[in-house]
Amino acid sequence: APRQHAPAARDTTAKAAPATATRCPPSAAASASSSSSSSSSSSSPEGSAASVPLERLAGTHPTADAEAARPRFSGYEQHGLPGCFVCGTDRCEHDGLLLHTGPVNGRDSTVACPWTPDSTLDAGDGTVAPEFVWAALDCPGYFAVKDQAGVALLGRFAAHIERPIKVGEQLVVTGWAIAHDGRKHQAGTAIYTADGQPVGWAEATWISLQKQAA
Repeated sequence: APRQHAPAARDTTAKAAPATATRCPPSAAASASSSSSSSSSSSSPEGSAASVPLERLAGTHPTADAEAARPRFSGYEQHGLPGCFVCGTDRCEHDGLLLHTGPVNGRDSTVACPWTPDSTLDAGDGTVAPEFVWAALDCPGYFAVKDQAGVALLGRFAAHIERPIKVGEQLVVTGWAIAHDGRKHQAGTAIYTADGQPVGWAEATWISLQKQAA
């Protein structure tokens, strides 16, 4: 079934951005690997990843602003899928990616946050398993187009992994709006090293379930 991001009923008490990730009981860490399959199932690594153009990334790496953007993540106030393995606010350390991408000041429709992949994502050789990299390139695109898309389904998704990502590597994940056409919203996402080198990027089309008011 296609993944859906839908706003939940608004909580009158907004969630504040945690200073550090909440620690789960040790037993919860084992669920991270099996839970990730639902986050990456919307597209297969056999898709047209080679068609994702690198030039789309020009000027999109807000590495210096990612830490400041994270506390502005809209999901702290309202999240349609709080249990999402990638961006859910009910997840905790070693039980999700915790990619809480908030708006970047001075950049329209751009979101970002830092990411340091932990050992639960290890493919067995010290690098992050590809399915988790694909998952990390998914949700940030939705939050980049959320204001225009509202409740939306992931339609098409193509990604490219430039090189393996090391467990413990300090990274920045970002998403940005590319275009809007009625109910279709095109977004780009990317993962950068701390010095701004892209290690993976993707394009996605999100489909609004109903036309947004003008």
